[in-house]
Amino acid sequence: MRGLTSATKKSRGLGKGYGYSKTIGGSRHAAWRRNNTVQMRRRR
Repeated sequence: MRGLTSATKKSRGLGKGYGYSKTIGGSRHAAWRRNNTVQMRRRR
């Protein structure tokens, strides 16, 4: 289980508002993976 105290959420970079748009989706790691994954559309 992930820590839900305010200190833990702060250290994980989670929050609400315009300053936290980089962690939409639950975590910084998930946001990084989403932004750095290139999806190549298959064309035949």
